Amino acid sequence: MIGARVHHAGVTWAVVDWLDDPPSVVLQALDQSVIQSNRHGESHRRVPATWTVPADPAHPVIRELLSATR
Repeated sequence: MIGARVHHAGVTWAVVDWLDDPPSVVLQALDQSVIQSNRHGESHRRVPATWTVPADPAHPVIRELLSATR
């Protein structure tokens, strides 16, 4: 599933990682970035937005990913 893409809430997301505990999928925005702050809270740089989604088949993003990879 790594590399699979899903379009949700007007943003295209790509699967970049799988977490085992708790089971989750880490998504990274392909066309959206956010400003990342350093450890002192100061704005530092633009990075792709990330989103961790629980690996629950009832979650709409997971349902879309499952249907896209079949």
